Amino acid sequence: LVESSVYLANSADSYWILDEDLRPIVNTKYPYMRYLDTDLMAVSNGNNWYLFIPSKFEYYNHEFERCDLESAHRSSIIIRDEDKLYLWSKKSNKLFPEPFKSIESVWNDNGEFYIVSKKNKYGILDSSLKYIQYCQHDSIENLGSFYRFSNNGMFGIMNGKGIIVLDEE
Repeated sequence: LVESSVYLANSADSYWILDEDLRPIVNTKYPYMRYLDTDLMAVSNGNNWYLFIPSKFEYYNHEFERCDLESAHRSSIIIRDEDKLYLWSKKSNKLFPEPFKSIESVWNDNGEFYIVSKKNKYGILDSSLKYIQYCQHDSIENLGSFYRFSNNGMFGIMNGKGIIVLDEE
């Protein structure tokens, strides 16, 4: 299998990642390995999972208990680690540093966004994985070009960029 000038070699019980000269990129064999996307792999040493970026021949230094593909989108990948969800940016090859309880990919006139939740509060990230609204709302609902949010039973509207245009009433 060839992806981005990276070769995967396998035996009955292990995988190795080889460069274009068929040399091991790291001197480690992995019992488990799979592609999450065309340029992102999940590899496991049997205890923890790690992310590997084949085109750059580098690992992303974050340990996962499990690493399952939840869903792939145009600008990001949602990765499940047990009961936590992480966002991986395809643009910057970076993992958003905080896990979330839920992630919903939504589109509006301004592009792709993510309604995220943690500790029962909701926020919005843009496609570069920057907060446009921090996780401070009781709920957020996508209405196309706008979002409806609630706090303590009061509702308001924000535009597609997360700017409040109608305060809670």
